Amino acid sequence: MARIAIITSQAFSLINFRGPLIREMVRRGHEVAAIAPDHSISTEEGLRLLGAEPINAWISRAGRNPVSDLYSQIVLTKQVWNIRADHIFTYGMKPVIYGSIAARICKIPHRTALIEGLGYSFSEETSSLSRSAISFAVRILLRRTLEHYHSLFYLNGRDREDLLELNPSIRESLVHISGIGVDLDEYKATVPSTAEAMTFSLFARMVKSKGIGEFVRAAQLVHSDYPSTRFILIGGPDSNPDSFSSNQLEEWHNQGVVEWVDHVDDVKPWIEQTSVVVQPSYYREGLSRILQEAAAMGRASITTNWPGCREAIEDGKTGILVEPKNVNELASAMIKFIERPDMVLEMGARARMLAERKFDITQINEAILQEMNL
Repeated sequence: MARIAIITSQAFSLINFRGPLIREMVRRGHEVAAIAPDHSISTEEGLRLLGAEPINAWISRAGRNPVSDLYSQIVLTKQVWNIRADHIFTYGMKPVIYGSIAARICKIPHRTALIEGLGYSFSEETSSLSRSAISFAVRILLRRTLEHYHSLFYLNGRDREDLLELNPSIRESLVHISGIGVDLDEYKATVPSTAEAMTFSLFARMVKSKGIGEFVRAAQLVHSDYPSTRFILIGGPDSNPDSFSSNQLEEWHNQGVVEWVDHVDDVKPWIEQTSVVVQPSYYREGLSRILQEAAAMGRASITTNWPGCREAIEDGKTGILVEPKNVNELASAMIKFIERPDMVLEMGARARMLAERKFDITQINEAILQEMNL
C-alpha cells in the first residue's frame, strides 16, 4: 500500500478531473491526500466519498507576490512532510514547481507530474513587461525542478518540444497520454438538435487567450444573416490578469446576440442543448478538456490550429480547424454548420467514436497508474 499526495491549485478539479483516478487509487488499497488551496464543504465531502483526505494548502494559481509564494512553499513542504507520502502527483504550473521542491526536501521516493498545458508563460504574446518577467521566472523554475520528477506526463507534441528545449535531461521521463480523459459512461452521447435554431457554445474561463473576444465578434457577424442562431458563453471571470470582467460579459449578454452563463459545475446539460462546441483558443492548452467532453457526448467542434486544440479533433471529420484570432474564418465555419445541418450529425457521431478510441478515462488512468507502479 502506498501513501500518495496529489497537489493542485484548484480543489474542484480534484473531483471533476481527477475523481476517477483517485477512486481507482483508493480501490487498489492506496491512501490519498488531496492538497489544494480552495477546498469548500462540497469538495471536502466529495473527496471523502472518493476515499481521499482533503487538505487545504496555500497556493495562489495566478498570484505574483514572491513573499506569498515563498510562504506557500514553506507551508506546502510542511504539509507534505506530515503526510509521509511515498508518491507525489502534481498538476498545474505552480503545484508542479512547488511539489518538486517539497518532494526533494521531504525525500519522497516517487515523483510524478502531469503537464496539462504550459499556459500563458509559454504564450507567443507578452502583453506587458511584468508578464514577460513572470514568464522568464517560470521557465527558469521549471528548468530546475522538472528534472527531479521520475515521470512527466504530457498531452501534445508542442509541449514536449518546449519542455525538452527547457531541459534536455528530462527526455527519458516524458510520457505521452492522449488527454486527461473522460468518463464515457457519465458523458453519454446524445443526438444534437438541428430542427430548431443552431446553438454554438463556448465553455472556458473568460480570459482573452481562450478566444472569447473572437467568438463574440464572429457571433455578431453570423447573427446579422442568421438571427435565430444562438451563441452561448459559459464560464466565469478569472483571476488571470487577462480575464474579461463580469461587467463586460454582462454588457455582451444585454446586447442580445451572445448569452453569458457564469461558471457551471456540470457542463453536460449545456452540451446537450448545444449543436456545435466552439473553442477558438490560442492559450497553451495541454489537450482541451471541453473538446474531449464534447466528443464524448457526440458533438462536432470548431477549434483552432493550435497546440492542445488541434489534437482533440480530426479536421473535416469530427470538427473544423480555423486559424487562431481569425474572426472571419471562425464565422465561416459556423455558417457551414448552419447551412449543412447534416454535418452536425455526421461529425458528432464520428466525434463519439474518436472519444471511445482516444479519450476513455479508464484506459488513460490505467496508463498513469502503471507508470507510477501503482
